[in-house]
Amino acid sequence: MKTGNAVLRGLASLALLSPALALSAHAFAGRLTNRLFIKGRRTMRIFLRRALVIALAFSGVAANAATTLYEAPQGFETAASPQVEAVLLNPLAQWPKGADRLYLEIWGAETDEAIANVVVSGSKKGVSAKKELRRFDLPQNGLRAVTVGLGEIGNSVDLSAVSNIVVRTDDRKPRRFALARALLLDKGEPKPVVEEAPRVHPLDTAAHHADYLRFREECRQGDVVAGHVSSMEAIRPRAAFKWKPIHDIYVRLARGERESFQVLVAPADGDLKDVSVVVDMGEDSAFSPTNFTVGVVGYVETKTPPWPYKVRPAMKAPSLGWWPDAILDFQKSTDIFGEDVQSFWVRVTCPTIQPAGDYVGRVKIMVEGREAEKGVLHLHVNDFAVGCASPLPMIISFNPNKPGMKKGEKLSLDDYHFAWKTRKEAYCDWLADYYITMGTYYTNDKLEPHWDMLLRLKEQGRLGLFNLCFWWRVDHVFTEEVYKTKCMPVYRARYNKAKELGLLDHAVLGGCSEQKPQYHKGIAQAVKILKEEFPDVPIISSAQDFKRGTDGSPLSCLDASIAVVNRYYPEVVKKAREEGRKVWWYICNWPNAPWVNAILEDPPCQLRVLMGALTQKCKPDGFLYWETAAWTGDKPVTKGPYLDWSPRTFGEWDGDGQWTYCGGPDLMPIPTIRLENFRDGLEDLWYVKLLEQKLKEVESGTLKVKSEGWMQRAKYALDVPDSVARNGKDFSVDPEVIYRWREEMADLIEESGQSDQHAERKNP
Repeated sequence: MKTGNAVLRGLASLALLSPALALSAHAFAGRLTNRLFIKGRRTMRIFLRRALVIALAFSGVAANAATTLYEAPQGFETAASPQVEAVLLNPLAQWPKGADRLYLEIWGAETDEAIANVVVSGSKKGVSAKKELRRFDLPQNGLRAVTVGLGEIGNSVDLSAVSNIVVRTDDRKPRRFALARALLLDKGEPKPVVEEAPRVHPLDTAAHHADYLRFREECRQGDVVAGHVSSMEAIRPRAAFKWKPIHDIYVRLARGERESFQVLVAPADGDLKDVSVVVDMGEDSAFSPTNFTVGVVGYVETKTPPWPYKVRPAMKAPSLGWWPDAILDFQKSTDIFGEDVQSFWVRVTCPTIQPAGDYVGRVKIMVEGREAEKGVLHLHVNDFAVGCASPLPMIISFNPNKPGMKKGEKLSLDDYHFAWKTRKEAYCDWLADYYITMGTYYTNDKLEPHWDMLLRLKEQGRLGLFNLCFWWRVDHVFTEEVYKTKCMPVYRARYNKAKELGLLDHAVLGGCSEQKPQYHKGIAQAVKILKEEFPDVPIISSAQDFKRGTDGSPLSCLDASIAVVNRYYPEVVKKAREEGRKVWWYICNWPNAPWVNAILEDPPCQLRVLMGALTQKCKPDGFLYWETAAWTGDKPVTKGPYLDWSPRTFGEWDGDGQWTYCGGPDLMPIPTIRLENFRDGLEDLWYVKLLEQKLKEVESGTLKVKSEGWMQRAKYALDVPDSVARNGKDFSVDPEVIYRWREEMADLIEESGQSDQHAERKNP
């Protein structure tokens, strides 16, 4: 490692100790040069002059730990100057065989958001190796503990060949931090107890307090402060937030549609007990109160800085703390403390036979059974209906699993991850309410499609696409002969089953996800075999073919290529379609801001824009998402609003693959704000499909429209104004902009002529 990268700037009084350091100053100095390298204006001569005193002072402390690699002297905080990194040189050269964890304590005094990481360097089987082990936020005026298993280190670097372990700032900018202690803990030895610095950033706390004071001044009514926001916004309970006064709430929706809003409640002075929100439509209303559901919004805590993503609208890494996500429909009330701002999710479901028109009701905030505040709900039902199945071909996986399980680890059969097996029909119908067909894209020889549930959805008119079996390429493992004798019987059995049940027109064969170009020849060989056997089933793949089968790509054999949204190149897509292939798109843990995605900390309306406005603007032929039930919790959700549930799913991302939770008294799926916006986006797309049909009828002369300029307005709305969305990285996250586009389409559909209020909800 270069000398310039081994800097501990300004730490004049730091010392490195081990159990043998108190023997002599000479021995201490020798071990020191092995362990810690210091460069700066304060020279090693000054450092060693203090070494004996420091060693004697801390010899007792060192003896109490299994192995103390390093410990800073008392009062080191006042001497610490901004630095980029702290380096432990050769820390595991004589590591004790009983040790199984490296424990680090980092002190920090940052006033702005700063990220650090722990990196190990050395060699693996004689080859130079380096690995980032942890990312964490630098604490504010306190300590943060970071623990890494030696087995994890040994996977990347041989323990006997670890040359250094570096704690460094992620942006390589000097920060006030220091390595306070480094220990090797024996197996079973408890970690030291430290009072860690708060993970909620002081800037978030200050911004929240300022917003709370304005909120209270504008919206206070007695001991309650109340407001509302749209369903497209994430209101953090202890960070900056937005609101509107609760006095007037406007909701517009079509028959068969669901639309939501959020009611915000905070204490005016002191705490509030047993707070709930109810909707009262009055005894004589033709819009039943049973069409409303209200649930407490649940919050999950992010504890480790995300990597490598940034989020909108600030386009920077999100701060840590509590984030809204789960909608606890089973929990109707909660207590609210201090200056916390609690959101209640109010969902409106419009019956398919509901008469169009305007309805008025009351939204009431109840505290311990008494009415504390209320607002007026203005509800408008459009004179048309949206479909009950997705207007866009798609496969959305729902296959409950627990990420991060160790090899060989298994869940007990009574674990909540398996609750769906005893509630299959309820799960199936619940998912269909969000336009999701129950199943997974990653079916295999042991994991079949849910044939009974597919038939159920077909009978309901809500069946989407499903994958017969996830297929693999022809290669050295699956030679062409082996492919035909081992793989094809499984695929053929699935095909025959789907044909027998009358489900074949909803089936695809998808496989070889994200395979790199060096494997495309083997993919093409597999596709050739599949097409010969199953010519009437679309063959699709998200293999990394940026040409989408054009310009001599071997994957011209695919019926549909699936591109990640930032690789959905319009000119390439156009050429592929001209050659007879379809192009879908997808998101996963990638890409991140400014590109559209569905990460926990992203504005939830991004999913609404993706499935509605952006789908219409960019016109993908389908959509794929890898998982919605990556359930990380050790136990189901039983009570909120602050949940004991980790949002960290795949790698370093929060919420990726986790659009649902599980819990409540019935162990049913729990929706998230992001999932609600996913469905809302597809309902926006239904508005598009209905308006497109109206425009065709007007252009053909089969429908007469009296409104002046109707055709021009319709074409403008269907082109999607650039103010709403241009492409996958240039789009609005302003709810008002999205609502205006949606309501303009609704106006145009209604202006084209009255529809039958009891018309059947037809699907494409």
